[in-house]
Amino acid sequence: MSGVSISDPVAKEDGVEFTATRGGVEQKFLAHREALQDLDYSVFETAEALLKAFHRHQGQIAAIAGRAMDQGAGAGTTVVLQSLL
Repeated sequence: MSGVSISDPVAKEDGVEFTATRGGVEQKFLAHREALQDLDYSVFETAEALLKAFHRHQGQIAAIAGRAMDQGAGAGTTVVLQSLL
């Protein structure tokens, strides 16, 4: 998982919000619903289905979040991951 740990995933209308941590640095992210649907080849009707897909692809999501952190994304704001491919 590229040294990134993920905690506190919560399903929201637009996707799944979570906190990524690496090397003591925390960053808030939103895995956009459409990005999760593209990654999972599914349409999610419930928050539970959205969270299950998030957990299935947590390794890929952590890698994408890690790259965003490497690029300095965020700086105190929530970073929206619009693509998880």
